[in-house]
Amino acid sequence: MYYPSTRSGKIVMRASIAKTSSVILSLAISGCVTANQPPSTPPPPPPSVSFDGTYTGTIHLTSSSVSGNPLQANWCDTPPQISLSVQNNRFTYHLTHPNIPQGMSLNLNAIVGPDGTISGSDVNGAAQMDGLVAASQMSGHINGSACSYAFTAQRI
Repeated sequence: MYYPSTRSGKIVMRASIAKTSSVILSLAISGCVTANQPPSTPPPPPPSVSFDGTYTGTIHLTSSSVSGNPLQANWCDTPPQISLSVQNNRFTYHLTHPNIPQGMSLNLNAIVGPDGTISGSDVNGAAQMDGLVAASQMSGHINGSACSYAFTAQRI
């Protein structure tokens, strides 16, 4: 309000303007502070788990459907030593069958999940691999159409 005829009216107007200016200045400053604050940052991603390394151990035959034929009884044989090189939580295992004519072998591609579970298969899906990595020990199974194996390996 403005009362030009009285001196006290001018004082009221000045006090009112000063109060209004103070409120506007406070709002402007608080608005700038809010507008200039950086957006909240998302939480950091969980640490990735790495099972990378070289694992060596043994593999052995657990079952065979070709053992009934004497000419094929040893077709599931494979060298008993296993060596797996895990990189980026992935590896390929070359399963050889030296007693099969033409030396048949399978390449099994596997992934180690964040919880240590192993899952994989050959390109055609005829053989599957599963297992677990816990601490520095790896163990699992390979199941094919005619032969099944169990393996254990230790990280070196």
